[in-house]
Amino acid sequence: MNQESGSVSTVGFPVFAVREWAARLYEQERLEQDAAWWRLAWPFLLALTLGAAAVAVAWRWPIRRSDYAFGSVVVLAAAAVGVVVGGLLRLRAVRKRRAAAAARPATVESLPESARAAVLASPRLRFRWPADEPSFTAARDSVASLAPMGEFAAAVLVWALTMRGRVDGTLEDWVRGRHP
Repeated sequence: MNQESGSVSTVGFPVFAVREWAARLYEQERLEQDAAWWRLAWPFLLALTLGAAAVAVAWRWPIRRSDYAFGSVVVLAAAAVGVVVGGLLRLRAVRKRRAAAAARPATVESLPESARAAVLASPRLRFRWPADEPSFTAARDSVASLAPMGEFAAAVLVWALTMRGRVDGTLEDWVRGRHP
């Protein structure tokens, strides 16, 4: 930090470390949403519904006499099995990704000090922290202009340091512009 001008020096700014940190934090936040029980449980609920439909068709129409009934039961049962297999594969993938993210977590404390200083010393944040779209966009652009880190990394930095826990919406919502 340059004491005379109050600005942050971009010489030696850890651009690649900040980009990697931003990508890891973004992935962690997305995995927290993907691991919600209802996101993981819907394939199994759908499989139960398809299985119940197969049983209902088999019970209502005689399978041995009607090719349509037999075909319907086979298709519904196969769909139920396929959905269960897909749900198990997704569950396994989410668990693996969460384990990999937990092995190397991205926290605000692990962020390089110069990157933290670049965000917190931004003139846009001197009097008011962002709480809506225009102020977030202005703060993101201000931070992105300080170093060649890119808009994505700047958005993740601004959200993590100034907005997390203070605003509605997730990191993904704010980065993609879908915030509430």
